[in-house]
Amino acid sequence: MEQFPFSIKGNKLQLLAAIEAFNKDFTKSHSGNVPEEQIYREFAKYISNTEKQLIESLIMSETDTPALPSNQAYEMEYLMTTNYLMSLEKDSYYIDVNFLNKYNQYVLGGKYRPLTPLDDEEMEMLIDMHFTEEAREEYEHLYLRDYLSNFYVKDLKEICRIFKIKGFSKGNEDYIINLIEDKLMEDPFELFERLSPDALGLIAYFMIENRNTIPYDEMGELDLEVFIIGKDELSHILYMPVDVFEFLQEYFAFKGIDPLDLVSPEEREMYEELAQMKKLQAMTDKAPENVEDAIAAFAEAGQDEGMRDMIAELIRLKEDDEDEVAQVITQIMDGKIKTEEDLAKLFEQIETEDDESNNTEPPQSNNNSNIIDFNQYRK
Repeated sequence: MEQFPFSIKGNKLQLLAAIEAFNKDFTKSHSGNVPEEQIYREFAKYISNTEKQLIESLIMSETDTPALPSNQAYEMEYLMTTNYLMSLEKDSYYIDVNFLNKYNQYVLGGKYRPLTPLDDEEMEMLIDMHFTEEAREEYEHLYLRDYLSNFYVKDLKEICRIFKIKGFSKGNEDYIINLIEDKLMEDPFELFERLSPDALGLIAYFMIENRNTIPYDEMGELDLEVFIIGKDELSHILYMPVDVFEFLQEYFAFKGIDPLDLVSPEEREMYEELAQMKKLQAMTDKAPENVEDAIAAFAEAGQDEGMRDMIAELIRLKEDDEDEVAQVITQIMDGKIKTEEDLAKLFEQIETEDDESNNTEPPQSNNNSNIIDFNQYRK
């Protein structure tokens, strides 16, 4: 069985170190002789109620790959200092299943069913994702001047020739870098107009990802026509300076270029489905604080056929169903329920119909914990 590097996986000593990092008077020994159960109980004493609630909610979810959006992950101050919590994407953090199972066992007294640990292949995939994300984050602070300093002088001169930048012939490296930087900063659109369709097609992936980095599987050598894109062969990512990326975003918007028009139909369909999933995830990560926001979120989703289908599949919703949840969500997505008052009237109507039916059986709800429960807003 493959053993992953010690530094990759969380361990009980990291929990002790996390406590010590936030509590200078904490004097527990970092010896491996400290019983594991004692460490977990000690850890639970120090973390905030929010962190406890997030951990328990992940255990309750019974998902194979428990993850949190970044805004919730950052609330887990103690766990964030350990390798039990690791970034997978820009807005997604994975929480180690073994940690959750031991927390459930030692702190919650085995209150919930144990989660299924990942096998070696799955864990290796997540670790690869983590390393890729870490590399991508490093390039988020890369700017054009520093990027150009990695080029040979002969390549800088060739860039000037390709993009019709004059005055480079007798200049040294710093002088030519200044020329290219000044030209790009003064009129970036003029340079972008010289990009070939193939170059724009590659840049489209950056626009779709909305990041100045993209992962790749296989990629040949990049020519100087796309000098703004670099290749990190170790991490398998393409990157560009963040200031250039921001100019390109403005260029695509100004020209009315939809980056999805520049990729294959199969990739377009995949990206559109992914965008819908992310939008739905954003809706359900945290229930809105008031009913008006909840209604607005579902009403907006209801305008998109793909989103309607995804919501229906997620909560096993049949729009002609007489179930109370189905009626409420369907009417909100149809735009028939627009205010809290409208919602209250619908609940009143449903309750009246229930009374008239003399049905003593409680309605069978298809409600899912990942979907906003509008019953919580009932008066």
